[in-house]
Amino acid sequence: MNFLKKSVHWSRLCAAAVVMVCAWLGFAGVAFAANNCTGTGGAQTITLPSSVSVPRDAIVGTVLTGWSYSTFNTTQWNCSWTTSGASSPAGKVLLPTASQTVTYGGKTYSVFQTSYPGVGIIIGFSNSTGCGSFYQGDISASGMGTAGWYGTIPVCGGGPWSTNEGLQYQIALVKTAAITSGSLSGATFAQAAPQIVSGGVQTVYTANSNTYSFSPVSISVQSCSMSAPTINLGTHKSTEMAAVGDVTTPAVAVPISLACPAGIATVQYRIDPSYGTVATNVAKLDGSGATGYGVQLLTSGGSVLNLGTNYTMSPFSGAGNYTINLQARYYRSGTTVTPGAANTTMTVTATFQ
Repeated sequence: MNFLKKSVHWSRLCAAAVVMVCAWLGFAGVAFAANNCTGTGGAQTITLPSSVSVPRDAIVGTVLTGWSYSTFNTTQWNCSWTTSGASSPAGKVLLPTASQTVTYGGKTYSVFQTSYPGVGIIIGFSNSTGCGSFYQGDISASGMGTAGWYGTIPVCGGGPWSTNEGLQYQIALVKTAAITSGSLSGATFAQAAPQIVSGGVQTVYTANSNTYSFSPVSISVQSCSMSAPTINLGTHKSTEMAAVGDVTTPAVAVPISLACPAGIATVQYRIDPSYGTVATNVAKLDGSGATGYGVQLLTSGGSVLNLGTNYTMSPFSGAGNYTINLQARYYRSGTTVTPGAANTTMTVTATFQ
């Protein structure tokens, strides 16, 4: 009887032991299938144009190059999770912000500053996941924001899930301030890694991350060369301009020459009198001789040229030699006149884009 009691007691202990082993095995199975992303990282270099020509007066915010792209490997990473959540690639920009935005191709992009004064980049990205998502946008479209990481997360539903991931960067150079000719060195501008968002928590698997660099670029600032002539309006008698407003002296041609390189899209010019005006669009003489007169400029068609006003040169078709054909004549501006030298100067300013 005592032996039987001991046997029953031992079988209970055995049953209890079996239950403990089963529970431990179940826990181990959950740990094995926990959230995780796999796949090796690496380094990519995006090849920008080897040289870029920048019009001297291109406005800040001008996009200097088209898009250049990284390689798009849609199966670089694989992510799996056991609870409701989602995964996608995440990215991080490694350059300082230029505190500017640029609208390009219908999207607004944040601008980041390179090491080259006056040159920044805009950055776009595309990502794909095994959930069937594809997204394209600029880096400010994220809203996830763990330590600067961004990315758009598709909702894949409940778990468990396993998806392949990939990301592509696109970059373009932008003018952020005045630029001088020189060389933009290649630099690492961003990082990318797989991420999982589960239970409202974003986990970025930085050990699997890629880095992205851009290639060096030679930058040249383009400008048209310009020459303006010294002209002689001739010697005239006061009787030729008998009253205020008379402009009976013959108009003399004023050819202003421009030689423009490739890369210039438009040219604007304006003319400003050095000593002010004595009447609307009439330049004042330098005060060294005659009084009561001024100089008026005309277009090639004979219309009065508005001083201090920008004019767009037309026709203009890029690289080549051009002439801005104007005319000049004396103008009677005062009721009292005195004879003498009738000289003045005007400044021609051209802007190129």
